[in-house]
Amino acid sequence: MSTKYFILLFMIFIQLFYVSCKSDNQLLLEACIDEFEYIRYQNPLQSNKLEKLKLKLEQINNNNSTVLYYLSEISQLQNKFQEAYQFISEAYKLSRADSIYQKKEKIKIFLLKKELL
Repeated sequence: MSTKYFILLFMIFIQLFYVSCKSDNQLLLEACIDEFEYIRYQNPLQSNKLEKLKLKLEQINNNNSTVLYYLSEISQLQNKFQEAYQFISEAYKLSRADSIYQKKEKIKIFLLKKELL
């Protein structure tokens, strides 16, 4: 009977161990997102911190739609809307998420309006 409990506990431990482990890139991405959320609401906006954060995100794998989404967000805060559109378009190629599509269309409309002025 104790062998059954030992095996059960061992299996639970192994599952928890494998599920709770995150890669370095995932941890770095989560830290960058937290930093972005903090910087975004600072008044006045600190452009040097945004640029450093952008460099950190660019070092993470660019085949990640979340990274590209946040790079687009940073570019928008820097008023670089063409760059923001490029990042969000790449993110949309990787992930057809509604939030990415909506952001892409919003930036596209903004760029079209800017060209008309």
